[in-house]
Amino acid sequence: MPPRFIKPLVANMFLFLLVLQPVFVVGADLPKTPPLIMALSSAPKTLDSRLAVGGTSARIVRLLSLPLIRIGADFKPQPMAAQKFYQQNGTTLVFELGNYQFTDGTFLKAEHVKAFYESIRIKGSRSPFKGSLAPLHKITASAPEDAVQSVSFIFKEKIPPFVWRLFEHPLMRVATNVGLNNGCGDITLCPIGLGPYFVAGGSTLSKVQLQLSPYWRGARPKSAQLQFKVVKDPLVRLLKVQRGEAHILQNDMPAVFFEHGEEKAGLNILKKPSTNYTYLGFNFKDPALRKKEVRQALLYAINNTEIINTLLFGFGRPAQSLLPKTHPSFWPAPKGEYAPEKAIRLLEEAGYIADENGVRLQLRLSTTTSPSVLLFAQALAAQLKKVGIDLKINAAEWGSFYGNVLKGNFQLYLLKWVGVFDVDIYHTLFHSSQTPPYGANRGYFVDSRIDGLIADVMQNCGYKQGVCIPARRVQKYQYQEVLYIPLWQQDNIALLHPSVRGFSLSADGNYDGLLKAYVKSE
Repeated sequence: MPPRFIKPLVANMFLFLLVLQPVFVVGADLPKTPPLIMALSSAPKTLDSRLAVGGTSARIVRLLSLPLIRIGADFKPQPMAAQKFYQQNGTTLVFELGNYQFTDGTFLKAEHVKAFYESIRIKGSRSPFKGSLAPLHKITASAPEDAVQSVSFIFKEKIPPFVWRLFEHPLMRVATNVGLNNGCGDITLCPIGLGPYFVAGGSTLSKVQLQLSPYWRGARPKSAQLQFKVVKDPLVRLLKVQRGEAHILQNDMPAVFFEHGEEKAGLNILKKPSTNYTYLGFNFKDPALRKKEVRQALLYAINNTEIINTLLFGFGRPAQSLLPKTHPSFWPAPKGEYAPEKAIRLLEEAGYIADENGVRLQLRLSTTTSPSVLLFAQALAAQLKKVGIDLKINAAEWGSFYGNVLKGNFQLYLLKWVGVFDVDIYHTLFHSSQTPPYGANRGYFVDSRIDGLIADVMQNCGYKQGVCIPARRVQKYQYQEVLYIPLWQQDNIALLHPSVRGFSLSADGNYDGLLKAYVKSE
């Protein structure tokens, strides 16, 4: 071959190999295992991390992307997508980004992070996290060609003490010109994230199929494919795992499993104490529930120990605080006293006298159509009937139920907080500025006294502090005023088909254990 042709040929071959390099380097060693299937009782409402507040949604999204940082078990920020972060002055936080790629192959740039957070802040945003970003003044991003990609978050005043929680949202590409994976045009179903998996084509919210990203360079998951299938009937869910049509069932166990004994299930069983917190919430706009005597009566009329021992078969404990016991500011609220005679006396003091049918007060409880949750609701109704409270159950699919809660269209509701929280959670829960859509003050509780206590928490406590005395005062106030009724913390339980290897449970019930799990081929 003439020498003049050799140089262009070598250059063209180099470019050809450069284009193919990600396939050879990243895609050559994908795990060769069958899909790992988890059976769900209900579908996630969205996989858009800006909207994902439900437990199932948030758990799946966690597999699809990385946040800038994540709060560790020691309640301190740990680097994730940001390899370095620091305070530049009293009002600015800077995040230097690591070398990550989105699941469409695009390298993470500062402009992507800025666009993501601006999409939460913009007017008309439906994100429930919008209110938490109110202290921000502006966000600046380094130029795309800069060697070090950094994002600066500039606050209106000083940096808030609990600012790190703002940066735990899994990042997504949100620019309008982004083409979604596999031609899926719905960002609520097929987000482009930074995680080990992406949502495969043909998925629906009732059958989410995840595929290992060829651009993921972190610790390699054991399974190339994960599937999340909705099976509403609890007994059918159990049977599918027994037959190997699904491999993992986590929580929401059918009662028949406990009734017939674990040894008869033919499955491997994992258990772990949980930080999840089931509670009864109030609408403080309601004339009856505004009365402290009525809320106290409900507290005394509920026997949560009985429910734990019967419907949970002892796999749980009475809830005391939303903070985990390992938190230095945990305040152990007295366990709810079951005293129906006190409940009756308080109702009479509030003006609720029994009619000829023994009914003193009628209330509506909003809940989901989950069979296990309905059993809890029916048990509560039976207990409250003993003190003259006629509890009507309004059950709806998750989307409708949660929408009504956000709109304040309820008297009582039954819900669960999922995760591990720090003391700043009380600002979101009870401060008067945090009613929907700006926060999680779903009961529309407005009280200057607790606002002052919460302000003390936010101004004088932080990640470097040990015990936060103001936070203990908030917990005590919550207990004394009965702002919630803490019910129980149900243990995390997983049923595994015998072919599953490597799966583990976490205290908050997330799905991180799936990253090391796989189905052993026969």
